[in-house]
Amino acid sequence: MTYLDADGQVQERFDWEMLRSGPVTLFRKPAVLAESVTWLERHDYTVAQADCENCRSEEEVLWAIGGALAFYRWPCPGLDGFNDDCRYIKVPTKGGFAVVLHRFDAVAVAFPEFARHVLDILARESWYNLLFGRRLICMVRSEDLWIQFGPVGGCEPRWNWREWSNADRV
Repeated sequence: MTYLDADGQVQERFDWEMLRSGPVTLFRKPAVLAESVTWLERHDYTVAQADCENCRSEEEVLWAIGGALAFYRWPCPGLDGFNDDCRYIKVPTKGGFAVVLHRFDAVAVAFPEFARHVLDILARESWYNLLFGRRLICMVRSEDLWIQFGPVGGCEPRWNWREWSNADRV
């Protein structure tokens, strides 16, 4: 694995652009997200995608994300168990691992604190993996142009560089 360093070529990589502002990146347009996922797959990333739009309970959210990550389906999942399971995400040394949460804005509306905790767990796991040179990225798709989660893993999630300005998200 090539480590992210100050070399100009490495800095232009899409994964570097996402990780430099923190482990959680926001997306609005499905096409922008799809192109980003394609880039990651071409660069040896494993990508797990969870559709969170129709989740009606915190348990359903954890089942959706856990299913995408091939976690055991606990009958009564909770944040503590999710945190424990995230420690076993197999992040390859070549490329990396991306967790894509589709329509996570629906979760944020229904369960705002829970949504922030889920992202915080994934962000902290990303920081842990970076200590060993492994890249774990969380990509969150939202229809809400103004969504905010507060700090997760010590950083406020930011919009991807192609949708950075408000006009680019419309």
